[in-house]
Amino acid sequence: MNPSESSVVRARNFFLWGFASLLVFVAFAIGVKDHRFLGSADESVWRFWSSHGIDVFHNIAKGVTSIGVISYLIPMSLVAGAIAFAFSKSASYSLAPFFSVQVTSLLVSILKDLFNVSRPPISSHVVVAESAAFPSGHAANTAALVIATVVIWRLALPSERIHRHVPMIGFIIVVLMALTRLILNVHWLSDVVGGVALGGAISLAVCAASIRIHAMLKSI
Repeated sequence: MNPSESSVVRARNFFLWGFASLLVFVAFAIGVKDHRFLGSADESVWRFWSSHGIDVFHNIAKGVTSIGVISYLIPMSLVAGAIAFAFSKSASYSLAPFFSVQVTSLLVSILKDLFNVSRPPISSHVVVAESAAFPSGHAANTAALVIATVVIWRLALPSERIHRHVPMIGFIIVVLMALTRLILNVHWLSDVVGGVALGGAISLAVCAASIRIHAMLKSI
């Protein structure tokens, strides 16, 4: 298989994984509109964290969740892209993390207004959260940045150590960010799972497009 054919296959595979992630998001989006499917699970998880929350967990969660805002994620996406460019000299690779976060952030804002899901009772909130609940912006935007970075770095950076360890580190970061939103009692379980699925779908689609653009530019 020549490099051009390989890039087509790779891009198609990422697109298919992104489509699968989108289906997960759609399933949760349907579920939040009909509480018979997700209401009991959401309620159980919220009750657990609202009754078992302790100051140590809350303080750690506050620190982690503070990084999941767009004002931090955008600069981090640019740094991730710059590292990818330094090794690959590929503009399409370097822009993938940035566009993943930007597109995800825009869609999250639209979807929050569209679904208008209420958050858990405000009396249980550990931090201030004013927008609608579904999908979680922290979970979605963090997942978009991390997944795009993992994919692009595995393509751009030659280190086998990075190839082995970065996916696991990325997985831990996404899980921790999602977990903090539950610990702080500002999201339902369906919000964070739906957010991760949405961020995954967008970032994988962006990465698929980046791979195809990179291959086309190399063939010119």
